[in-house]
Parts: sequence; C-alpha cells; structure tokens
Amino acid sequence: MLEKYKIKLAVKNKSNFMKAAGLIQALFSGIPYKEFMNSYTSTIGSTIYGDAEWIRRIKSGKYDCDDGALLVHEVQHVLQFRNGSWKKYVRSGGRALLEAEAIAAANQFRVGVGDEVHIKDRFDVINQLRLYGCKLKDCIAAANYVEIATQPSEMVLDAIKEYMK
Repeated sequence: MLEKYKIKLAVKNKSNFMKAAGLIQALFSGIPYKEFMNSYTSTIGSTIYGDAEWIRRIKSGKYDCDDGALLVHEVQHVLQFRNGSWKKYVRSGGRALLEAEAIAAANQFRVGVGDEVHIKDRFDVINQLRLYGCKLKDCIAAANYVEIATQPSEMVLDAIKEYMK
C-alpha cells in the first residue's frame, strides 16, 4: 500500500533532519528531545519517520492493531501535506486540527478492525494536544471533531483492508 501512495518510511533517530526537528520541537512543546526522538513517530511531507522496529513490522506486514492505527494516523498527515492543509499548522489551532484529523483516522481504523476499546476519547485527545502545546480551547475543539468524524479516507480504507488480510 505504501508504494501505491508513494510514502517512504525512514528511521527517525538516524535522520539528521529529524534530530534538528527534535531540538525545535523540544523548544515549543512539553516533549523532551530524547522522548521525541525515541517515542514519537513524525511525518514530514511524504516521509514517515519512526522507530526501526515499527518500520520493520510495517514493511514485513507483520504488525498489530496499534502499529496499523499509528500508520493510518501518519498517513493522514501525508494526505494533509499533499492537499496543502499542512499550512494550517502555523495558525492558532492549526496543529490541533491537523492532529484531530489524524486521530480520527486512526480511530476509524480501530473501529474498522473491531478494536473500539482502544480508540482515543476526548480526554486522550485533550491531554495529547496540551502536551504538544496547543491552547485548551483548540484542544476542546479538536476533541469535538474527533468525536463526530466518521468518514474514513480512501487511504484509511486501504489500510484497513491491508490489515485484515
């Protein structure tokens, strides 16, 4: 599926670009550099930067529901880049909206594969976005969006089909 959509996977802690991005991220959020580099998957353009083991599982097709939901989340960020909505990131509330769209896509994946127990709820969304440095009002709006978002994209549906094989 990734080749079809021209999406690349790269090991985050081997990327000098992501090391620099991690320093910038640490300045503007509540996420320490080491945690950002080792515990977070990031997407820039059509490249998803993640942990080496997660990438190995994705490429081998031997991944679990959590891995699949994370992939769907990051693929949503690729879509945002491609349709130009990434420009919202610099606007107040923009990051919260972009993350809400990706969280909703991952939630849809989980619903599609029958893992509704692990979908992110309002509390999860608000806490995650506050950690990222988003304003509370934007976090609440994002949580509302996640609750009502029900239409998975074509890429999310492809990911669900791939996972169900």
